[in-house]
Amino acid sequence: MAMYAYLMSLVKEIYEKPIEGQKHVVKYISDNCSRVGIKVHPYPTARPGAKSTEMEDQFTHLRNQIGHPAITQAKFNPYNMVNETIINQLASIICCAIEDI
Repeated sequence: MAMYAYLMSLVKEIYEKPIEGQKHVVKYISDNCSRVGIKVHPYPTARPGAKSTEMEDQFTHLRNQIGHPAITQAKFNPYNMVNETIINQLASIICCAIEDI
């Protein structure tokens, strides 16, 4: 959660937005994942209040599952759990964002 929050704050600065937003993070990850060899795995959004047509990457999806467990429990994907690979991939995206500032 802390790593995702840090990425969100970096993306806010990169896109010069007045507020942080998951949609901006999803766009940043989609636009930059190839820089570090990460493949984006889109999921229907697990964010409360989102449109049913919205998609999110694996990092945002996992963040929403952790942050909103009561709402997302029924949608839980056991293949998208916290592991060393997903942490390293998120760290790689954060490094891209730091470079972009």
